[in-house]
Order: sequence, then structure tokens, then C-alpha cells
Amino acid sequence: MKQGWDHCEADWEEYEADQDHCEADQKEYEADWDHCEADREQYEAVWDHCEADREECAEDRDNCEAELKAWEAGQDHFEANREECAADLDHSEADWEENEAHQDH
Repeated sequence: MKQGWDHCEADWEEYEADQDHCEADQKEYEADWDHCEADREQYEAVWDHCEADREECAEDRDNCEAELKAWEAGQDHFEANREECAADLDHSEADWEENEAHQDH
């Protein structure tokens, strides 16, 4: 009878050791899970930051394109004005020469 009891006690101790090992594994798993969850949250924060940077860069690019178009339009307007002034100058010089020719007569 004592031998049967010793066997039961040994089985119980083995069961408790297994239970302790399983609890340790569970805690390790939970710690790993928490670490993975923290990594995921950090990754998402970095992703959100990168996405915000990408949107800001796209907005900056759009603004630069708009400024370039405005500058080009200004250049076109300036060039048109310059050509108009050159034509006016040519016309004025012709008028001046014509006027001088009339005065010489």
C-alpha cells in the first residue's frame, strides 16, 4: 500500500512540476505577446509618421508646382510686356524720325 501511495505522490509532484512549467511557458508567451504588441504599436506609429510626411511632401510638391506655374505665367506676362514695349519703342523711333524728316523740310 505504501508503494502505491509513493507512486501517487511522485505522480502528483510530477504533475505539479509540469503545471509550474506550463505556467512559466504561459507567462513567457504573454511576455512575448506584449512585446510583439508593443512592436506593432511602434511600427504603426512610425507608419503613421511616414504617411504624414508623405502627405506633407505631396502638398509641398503641389505648392511648388503651383508656384512654378505662377512664375512661368509671370515670365510670359513679362515677356509679352517687353515685346510690347519694344514695339512701342520702335513705333516711337519711327515717329521721331518721321517728325525730324518733316522738320528738315
